[in-house]
Amino acid sequence: LVTSAADAFAGLGAWGPRVGERAGALALQATQTLRKTKRGQASEWRLAIGNAIDTLRRDNVLLFEQEGYVPDFSIFSEDIVVADARLPSFELRGLAAYQRFLATLRWSLGKGFDGSTFEIRSVQPPVNNELYMRWRLRLWPKDVLASAKDFLAPALGPGAFAETSDLGQAPVVV
Repeated sequence: LVTSAADAFAGLGAWGPRVGERAGALALQATQTLRKTKRGQASEWRLAIGNAIDTLRRDNVLLFEQEGYVPDFSIFSEDIVVADARLPSFELRGLAAYQRFLATLRWSLGKGFDGSTFEIRSVQPPVNNELYMRWRLRLWPKDVLASAKDFLAPALGPGAFAETSDLGQAPVVV
């Protein structure tokens, strides 16, 4: 049965959906599917970003405070770029270069410093899939005269290297 000329032209009977209704239903279904896909992808992206931030917060602190700690490099892509805003000419490219840099930094800290603390100052939300982190690394250098003090202490007598507590100064050598 044909109810109107428009239905006859469309080739649909009175019992079927009109062309506009069918196209609208298909468009609505496609839009809903796309939204679900985008929501799913957005949720996965947010989870990945959250995981990356948590990993960076954990790894960066433990890297400098726990000897022998191995960071999780799975959050980085092979083409990572590490740049310092204060030194535009300093740029590390690639995951292998970043790993070597961290190994060298840890070795240097172990040899030249008695202690260190790492503090994350801020983490900005990612923009264009780039994560920006501000941090501070505090270092306490080793006492370069420690071996000389140990060697000279018996010759100079007791109290030769005593600290002057009232002035709060560094050790004084007499």
